[in-house]
Amino acid sequence: MAGQEDPVQREIHQDWVNRKYIEVITSSIKKMADFLNSFDMPCHSRLSTLNEKLTALEPRIEYIEAQVTKVIFLYITQISGTGQLQRIQVLTPLGCFENLEIVL
Repeated sequence: MAGQEDPVQREIHQDWVNRKYIEVITSSIKKMADFLNSFDMPCHSRLSTLNEKLTALEPRIEYIEAQVTKVIFLYITQISGTGQLQRIQVLTPLGCFENLEIVL
């Protein structure tokens, strides 16, 4: 009878080891989920605020871009017809000035 108890006892022992292992994994998954949820809330709020600010800035940027384009157009209109090589500076979309040479 003692020989039959050993395999049963080993099986019971292995079952408890497996249960403890599963409990550790489950606990770790819950901790990760809690962390991700707590991380998501402030990030979502900050991204929402940033989106609102960018949305508010977009019309202003479009207005400034239109004004710069208008100034360049007026300058080209003033110097056109001279048949001379002209150098002008143009503001690129990246905010840098680029020298252009054109014959007007």
